[in-house]
Amino acid sequence: MLLPYLRSLRYYRELHLLSQRELAERSGVSRSTIIRAEQLSIAPKPAIGLRLARFFGITLEQLVAKPPRQHPSPSDWLPELDLVAV
Repeated sequence: MLLPYLRSLRYYRELHLLSQRELAERSGVSRSTIIRAEQLSIAPKPAIGLRLARFFGITLEQLVAKPPRQHPSPSDWLPELDLVAV
């Protein structure tokens, strides 16, 4: 059984400021699998999708869904700043 394509994999990888190599090392999924999954040239086995979803702290449904935006913006990962005039 194969999953649908992991359409949001690149989005979440970039959101966490990880290279493909770093994601592979930290998640235990091979770099070639990550590259092919991001290019939508493979639909991975469920165990791979679950491993990556758990790594990012998201659901499998979020990982296969269309990403919210093409690329994450700084406001996705920078804390809100409370600027006070001096």
